Amino acid sequence: MDAMKTRVFEVEERTASRYFKRLEEFLGPDDIDQKISQIERELQIETGLYKQYWVLPKRSWWLGLRDAKYLIHQGRTFRRAITPIMMPALQTAVKLSYMHSSIPEWKRKEFRSRILTDNILAPVLFEIDCAAHFFMSGYDIRWFEIPQEKGIRTPEFIAIGDQTEIEVECKAKKADSGRRIERATFYRLADTLIPVIQKKGLCGDIFLTIPARLPHTISWQTEAAKVLGEQIKPGVTIITLPEGEQFRCELKPTNGSEILIQDLQKRISENSTPYSHYALYSNRNNNILIDPIIFKLESEKKDAFLDDVLESLRDAEGQFTGKRAAIISCMVPEIDSFEGLQTNSAIQVMTYTFFERYARPFINAVSYVSDAKREVQDNVILSDMPSLSFRSHKFDEKFGPPPPIYGKK
Repeated sequence: MDAMKTRVFEVEERTASRYFKRLEEFLGPDDIDQKISQIERELQIETGLYKQYWVLPKRSWWLGLRDAKYLIHQGRTFRRAITPIMMPALQTAVKLSYMHSSIPEWKRKEFRSRILTDNILAPVLFEIDCAAHFFMSGYDIRWFEIPQEKGIRTPEFIAIGDQTEIEVECKAKKADSGRRIERATFYRLADTLIPVIQKKGLCGDIFLTIPARLPHTISWQTEAAKVLGEQIKPGVTIITLPEGEQFRCELKPTNGSEILIQDLQKRISENSTPYSHYALYSNRNNNILIDPIIFKLESEKKDAFLDDVLESLRDAEGQFTGKRAAIISCMVPEIDSFEGLQTNSAIQVMTYTFFERYARPFINAVSYVSDAKREVQDNVILSDMPSLSFRSHKFDEKFGPPPPIYGKK
């Protein structure tokens, strides 16, 4: 094999239209329109915090593609018109375009089907991102076909380089993995409780503590709202529900009181824990909030997010053939930076526990990646993903030299 050469994915504003058109062709214009129509119907039905903070972020990839299609069909230029919401779909379009000839038809059909039908796109988009990372590093990609035999599992692909073959498995964690409080349910609950406070002409803080997991049922939410409406009044009120859930309300009549949004954010930050969930409702005048209602929800039991990640690593370890060096790439959403987590952190301890107890000698590394960040320099669009990687101390170099991974160890 010739010496490996890195490949560069360059995206300029003037070429964005070309990539979006290729993505439209890849997925099928009619299928895209059908999917977007379905999402637009969903947006018409949903309201409140649930729509703003759950539905819209979850559908943002499609909404960005919708906006791009509109520009294209209007014959307008993308110069200075690419918005942050368009970027995820554009990045997918670029990566699929560059790798298109190296993706077999059966895999193209799989990608197309998953993008069009999966309710959560993170797993398929992360698989494309991982393959693109190795492709850009000069590797060729060979995808594992789904085995016909039941019970046989494989990693996603093999990255083939100079005298080196690396098996790669991709795991995309949901933001709610291992969480006691699922955010979709939290936003639904906030949309149920906040109108109760508004109807009473009150504003201020509502703090709900639950013994373990947040109940999912509508009947529980309805009953909680009923009890809250019957008992709240100005001042401090403690309300305990039958299953041990407890409200602590500190409320006052609305009177047009104002607070700077920065001051409120600071107060929330000072009182927050890693397991707190907040919702805020307020009328707003620029950066001033008027009579805000703050809803805080917390479980008495700690989240088990890292336990859930460890289970995913163990599951991935069992998917490799054991014939080559192997890397597990794990998508951990909504982390702005991994800075400071390289040593003496919970995620480092958990990963080294995995290496010590569960990883066989062919496992070279675990790489954690979070959401892409966008940067524009002149007319060139750059995208980078925060990352954190750890190499296994048990790796046996008979499986080859240490392969490239996201981030640094």
